[in-house]
Amino acid sequence: MPTSVSSPISLDFIDAQIKDLSAAPQILPKLQNLIRDCNTNPDDIFTLIKLDQTLTTRVIKTSNSAFFAPRSGIDNIEDAVTYLGYDEVFRIISLVAFAKLMSGPLACYGLSAGELWERSVATAVTLEALAENHNSASNTGYTIGLLHSIGMVFVNKHLQEMKASNCFDLEGEMEELAIDEVATMGMTHAEIGAHVLERWKFPENVCEPVQFQLKPLACQTYGKSACLLNLAKDIGAGFIRSGYRKVDAPEPDQLVLALLGGTTESYEKTIDRVSSKLAMIDVLLQEL
Repeated sequence: MPTSVSSPISLDFIDAQIKDLSAAPQILPKLQNLIRDCNTNPDDIFTLIKLDQTLTTRVIKTSNSAFFAPRSGIDNIEDAVTYLGYDEVFRIISLVAFAKLMSGPLACYGLSAGELWERSVATAVTLEALAENHNSASNTGYTIGLLHSIGMVFVNKHLQEMKASNCFDLEGEMEELAIDEVATMGMTHAEIGAHVLERWKFPENVCEPVQFQLKPLACQTYGKSACLLNLAKDIGAGFIRSGYRKVDAPEPDQLVLALLGGTTESYEKTIDRVSSKLAMIDVLLQEL
């Protein structure tokens, strides 16, 4: 950590903040591992979800919503998971587990209440679609996208306690943001976010792209995911700025497309899928 930092943040502070949070976020990496294992006994998934009564109740409630329209009422987690499917249950639980934590205002980033959450959901949906394009696990892409900015929550809390008045520019260059954050705290929100996810026991293929999101080309093992994350952030932000109109989605960066092995045609198809998924997720969020 640089010696001239104005408001240094410690990992002990971050760990203390993590301990004060609910246990719900810790269920997500365990659920992800169970879903990815084709030999998983469904009872293991049911048992894991039942550890959190709030999650159990929300999954059952959502399975009965008009959005999913079951033919008859569902009153237990086993039937709810079977009806919805693992991927949909994973999406619902991730939204329930992190919505409250990530919906508050972040003064140090100039974000009002709900803005970080909107950005995160848009990035998650976009990265899920990009991951499908590149033969990667879609729920891993979704998780990276949803939680890529989790470190900002801890930065904001730290600076509030320090009574610091810093305001970081999210619209500028990533390199400049990293420099400003390191000069202030000794580390970036990306590094802080990766630390938080590691503490919650998310796997390396989630933590590393989050850690290197501000310098994706330096990511050795999961560099492609880090690059896809940055593309997803740009696409998601474009949809938000345009009021989710597909026609105003950002033009593809040819250098990024070449690096990822994609084409303009595949990009446009991804945009179509993202547009549809965002419309669906908006309805789902209202049901939650």
